[in-house]
Amino acid sequence: MQKENLICPYCGEEQYTHEPDSFTAHLCYTQCEHCDKWFLYSVNVTREYEAWQDKEE
Repeated sequence: MQKENLICPYCGEEQYTHEPDSFTAHLCYTQCEHCDKWFLYSVNVTREYEAWQDKEE
């Protein structure tokens, strides 16, 4: 199940102080800020770029 926010698999609480990840990682380890249990998570970060020419050259 994919989610936009990091949720602790033990207590189900969102990790509010977790900084958004800047790159994809298959294995991360962090401590829950609510129940203090350590858990693993993975993250998939994607970006989309669109570019166009400036009409005023």
